[in-house]
Amino acid sequence: MSPPYDTNTTSDVLVKDYADLIKGKVVLTTGISPGGLGAAFVHSIASAQPSLLILANRDMEKAQRTKSNLSASHPSVETRLLKVDLSLLQSVRDAAAELNNWSDVPVVDVLVNSAGIMGVEYGLTADGFEKHLASNHLGPFLFTNLIIDKILASKSPRIVNVTSNGHRFGPFRFGDYNFDEGKTYHNWRAYGQSKTANMLFSISLAEKLGNRGLLSFSVHPGGIMTNLGTHLDFSSEMQRLTEIDRQLGNIEGIKPELNWQSVKSIERGVATYIYAAFDPDLTGNNGAYTLDCHVGDPFTETILPWATSSVEAEKLWRLSEQLVEVLVKDYADIIAGKVVLTTGVSPGGLGASFVQSIAAANPSLLILANRDLVKAENTASAIAKSHPNVKARILHLDLASFQSVRKAADQVNSWSDIPAIDVLVNNAAVLGGEYGHTADGFEHHLATNHLGPFLFTNLIINKILASRSARIVNVSSNGHRLSPFRFGDYNFDGGKTYDSWRAYGQSKTANALFSISLAEKLGKRGLLSFSVHPGGIFTNMAARLDFATEIQKFAVIDRSLGNRHGVNPDLNWENLKTMERGTATYIFAAFAPDIAAHNGSYTLDCHVVDAMTEDIFPWATSSVEAEKLWRLSEELVGQKFQY
Repeated sequence: MSPPYDTNTTSDVLVKDYADLIKGKVVLTTGISPGGLGAAFVHSIASAQPSLLILANRDMEKAQRTKSNLSASHPSVETRLLKVDLSLLQSVRDAAAELNNWSDVPVVDVLVNSAGIMGVEYGLTADGFEKHLASNHLGPFLFTNLIIDKILASKSPRIVNVTSNGHRFGPFRFGDYNFDEGKTYHNWRAYGQSKTANMLFSISLAEKLGNRGLLSFSVHPGGIMTNLGTHLDFSSEMQRLTEIDRQLGNIEGIKPELNWQSVKSIERGVATYIYAAFDPDLTGNNGAYTLDCHVGDPFTETILPWATSSVEAEKLWRLSEQLVEVLVKDYADIIAGKVVLTTGVSPGGLGASFVQSIAAANPSLLILANRDLVKAENTASAIAKSHPNVKARILHLDLASFQSVRKAADQVNSWSDIPAIDVLVNNAAVLGGEYGHTADGFEHHLATNHLGPFLFTNLIINKILASRSARIVNVSSNGHRLSPFRFGDYNFDGGKTYDSWRAYGQSKTANALFSISLAEKLGKRGLLSFSVHPGGIFTNMAARLDFATEIQKFAVIDRSLGNRHGVNPDLNWENLKTMERGTATYIFAAFAPDIAAHNGSYTLDCHVVDAMTEDIFPWATSSVEAEKLWRLSEELVGQKFQY
């Protein structure tokens, strides 16, 4: 049994007590710049002769200084540098890939997620996430999951997530985690949200992987003046902290002096890192929050319920998967070796985001079908740069023109080196705008969003059915609520009855019905087909629209149909997502292995829709409507398809 350690215990005491447990271990620590807790931690445990210290850092010059200091003080301890910027998901993926390729490092015994930022001004990362959320939670979440196999290969795997009693500044803000583009931003609430996330992540790891031997703990090191807070004026920041504490009813709001009582030396703060990483008696407290070298006691210490809830932990895990597209990792074995054809792949859109995401899982070939070949080349170049081993092929396709559709289908069918297409994602679309009709005589939304994909899919269906796991994904929208298919006036009487959103709604209803028909007609031949609502996302498709005025148009239609969005137009904004979260449902529909029983279904938020509780309208789920549309579509494109 471990001795009774407390707030005054220092790192040297614990290193001495745990020397046999540290010796021979491979320990990966993020955030190891000189002057920080990560650097102090690796310096402390180096004296116990770990097998390897992996030093992961954003600034490689600072990482090299820490490595040099370690070499000078402990020349027999092997160290290795790993570049990772946890605020950038691509950097995280690159770092994980590098680590996983180290054949001479088959296991990582201990991962300490120490890197973090604190109290910075509002800003978004390149991936579109608030900086604290990205650097302190999403980056570590993704990195940990991408290297988890190496951790689980250890005989005594352990993960330590560095949190803070600053988690008291707020729960995880599921409804506004990005702070409404800065409008609701407060630097300490943002920091608090990320520290709550660190605790919930530890709980989830323990619950999901404890049965495989993993131990995971969160650590509050105490108030320590490190390089983390050098940009802050704490004499003024303390007043802002107190304001939040008062609002939340925290004891620190009444007694601000408690903030100063937890101030520690680096040696005392690092002690709890070492305790959580190596103490042999913590097994019975898997997932716990630790401080002052003991497991936290919520009855006597500052531990808020929003950071200890298994329900909140699971909610955060699911959201985090969507935000970082961890589905690609979950489905990597399924994606690997697949031939995937995606329409509408211009940079800045969901199609481009989808193909760039799945490229990480090594599909056999990505076929990029686009109207604008220059934009398609740009997407292909981006894939070649980030994933040079993945092959891409460009296909010219204008879905608004039946002639272009037939020519593209003939080209695909002539490719003798591609006998099968495993997944077709009908993503290309138009949105809004004035009335117009194509050269074939059809309203633009109807032609581009439905008739073109209908014809193209049927013309290449034999290549799809040649796959052992054939799947078709049709990108729809909850905009289908704006209109059933208008069998009596699908062309809007030459523009006299035209409304851009009713036209868009009709086409999105058609996408859902097309998926149903494909499942019913070809499910017996092994085809799975699903429609996808990715969510409200500001992509290149919507860039030209003024949504402040367009929302008013939505509301008029919603009111006429009795939709709840008509009474509460704010619901349109609640569904807004990042590109990564929207793309996640594409990946779910295209590769999830356990949804065969739901063939033909409408999917959203990475699950099959629940018609009892979510927005799915009867005109988009009717087999009768689906068959009526199939027959009409055959008539309109001038070709019958008998299956």
